[in-house]
Amino acid sequence: MSGEDRTQLARAAELHAPIARAARLGLGNGTCYAAFGALSLLLAVVGLDAVGLALGAVLLGVGFEERRQSTRLRNADAAAPLRLVRVELMLLGAIVLYGVLGLTVFPAAVDAVEGHLHDTVGLGNIVRLADSINRTWYTCVIGISVLYQGGMARYFHRRRDDVARYRQAVPAWAREVVEAMAK
Repeated sequence: MSGEDRTQLARAAELHAPIARAARLGLGNGTCYAAFGALSLLLAVVGLDAVGLALGAVLLGVGFEERRQSTRLRNADAAAPLRLVRVELMLLGAIVLYGVLGLTVFPAAVDAVEGHLHDTVGLGNIVRLADSINRTWYTCVIGISVLYQGGMARYFHRRRDDVARYRQAVPAWAREVVEAMAK
């Protein structure tokens, strides 16, 4: 191997490093999504919870797709970063929808208390506290999801330039070697 070949391999490894790091992050993230999705599905089946089933199915699907696209990203597929962005935004949309429905449509904790006690006149502060906790929960779910899924989407979107630079600057033979070593 010539000195120029070694230089090209070193440059390829340097340019591939942020892509490989993003791919590892996506694989880990996708694994967590899939695990939480499977757990949500199991718990929802036990409790016959339609919302839990829907969220579990979305999480499981997003997890598998994020893992699949992360593998493609590791191999410097130019389309993978945008597909990962779409996956994160799909999950963000599902979680925000869940939060908005929780704030507007789903029965509040107050309704459950009234259903069991039939008279909550003497529980004014407790009812207001339960209502406040309910609003805070759904608002936090939305906020955290916007920060996390939005941040992940932005992170994967920025990897487009890394992939383009890598594919343009590195010859095919060097990309093949570096990507095989990244597996």
